[in-house]
Amino acid sequence: MNVPFRFSVVAHGASGSLSNKDYAGSSSDGYSNVFNRFIAAARLGQQSDLTAVNRAMRLLHALYKSSRLGAAVTVDLP
Repeated sequence: MNVPFRFSVVAHGASGSLSNKDYAGSSSDGYSNVFNRFIAAARLGQQSDLTAVNRAMRLLHALYKSSRLGAAVTVDLP
């Protein structure tokens, strides 16, 4: 199954909002390769490298924590 994935992220702050759609660089969402590698590994019965997913989840957790606390937080990204 070769289905393209698209994600949008918007961060809101005191000075306004910022979205990945504001980025004028590469048109790739950056995640399609992660999903394609995951699906390929699953088809082969192999463990997939989820480092990028783990890093994204840590970043999202930090964004939510920062919003909840109303302060900057540090992110430990391996």
